[in-house]
Amino acid sequence: IKGRITTAALYQTLFLHRKHGILVFDDTDSIWKDQDAANILKAALDSYDERTISWYSGRTVNTSKMGPMQKEEFNDEVDRMIEEDPANPKIKFPSEFPYEGQILFISNLTYDKFDSAVLNRAVKIDMTLTQEQLFKRMDSILQHMGDKSVPMSAKKDIMDFLKDSFGRGE
Repeated sequence: IKGRITTAALYQTLFLHRKHGILVFDDTDSIWKDQDAANILKAALDSYDERTISWYSGRTVNTSKMGPMQKEEFNDEVDRMIEEDPANPKIKFPSEFPYEGQILFISNLTYDKFDSAVLNRAVKIDMTLTQEQLFKRMDSILQHMGDKSVPMSAKKDIMDFLKDSFGRGE
């Protein structure tokens, strides 16, 4: 996702990618000016094994009193509606959902522009390094980056891809 994103669009995007994958936000700095968006991100980046994102508004259906099976059925129905007509303005998302995805932010902002709670839940890489320094640093912390369930071989494959895509950094 590049550029501006609203709080509602952020919530919907997280819902759509709730089960897997990595969302990349590139220069979506408008997120950091909106406290509601920052709070949603805090929930998505939480360090708990199970993360629940919630947003109660006129754009969501309050699912707090539904049982786990009812919530899953509701979420599946929303998924079906989106597949049929992604632009349907009548689609209402659940007020809460479990989030299992990962998030990568790319920004030119300095650390002081970010919510401190978000920074505390993130791995930060200072990009003011030269490309060679950057890849060397990333290699040195590779084993600590990302989810612990991701095998080191996959992390190395990603690093090789990045090096091939952006120059070897050597």
